[in-house]
Amino acid sequence: MTRVNAFAALAESLAEPQGILWLRIGSARVAAPAWAEVRPGDRCRISIDPGDVLLGAGPPPRITARNVLAARVARVRRRGHVVIVEMDAGFPLAAKITPSAQQELDVRAGQRVWALFKAWSIRLEEGGRGPRPRFQASWHVRGPGGTFGEDRLGLLEQIDRGGSISQAARAAGITYRSAWLWVRQMTEAWGRPLVARTTGGRGGGGATLTAEGKRLLEGYREAARVSRRL
Repeated sequence: MTRVNAFAALAESLAEPQGILWLRIGSARVAAPAWAEVRPGDRCRISIDPGDVLLGAGPPPRITARNVLAARVARVRRRGHVVIVEMDAGFPLAAKITPSAQQELDVRAGQRVWALFKAWSIRLEEGGRGPRPRFQASWHVRGPGGTFGEDRLGLLEQIDRGGSISQAARAAGITYRSAWLWVRQMTEAWGRPLVARTTGGRGGGGATLTAEGKRLLEGYREAARVSRRL
């Protein structure tokens, strides 16, 4: 079984408009989602699935992933059709790649690589200074037209925080067009508009939650708060 990357982290600062919480892990600084239960100065435990970590031979010019870290390969292990790459990225980080990817990039011990992962790939295991939850709930919203999950709810969180579809899209690691597609899917599933445009412009335009969107998001937040107390 592939070990999930699990770390103790320190929340250093919060970039509210971008929906980014900056964490210190070892000597590295990484971008995570702006979780409501973690504030600057808190210590928490986070995890990153090795399958969410991408490798590159050089730094990408432009990419939606918020975390692009220079790393040095410490060890390469092959397990059947899976290759585990262990790196020093300022903290011990493992990636899971295919044998063909290893061959194409010539990944080997001592090589310098770039490790990439989205802010949303970082999962909160323990919020703030509180105890580790005894279970993790996965939330889905069901409406008359369908269902949607936490990734869509997270987008609503970011729109409510920053008032911008473009900023919410960047925080979620998706395109501006995809963000509006997600909004349309949520509206169709719920049966009522959840997001409304406020202004246009080159920055991608402003957006705000409708009264219905705010009620839905507050219901989700309250359900999440109750689950954390169980």
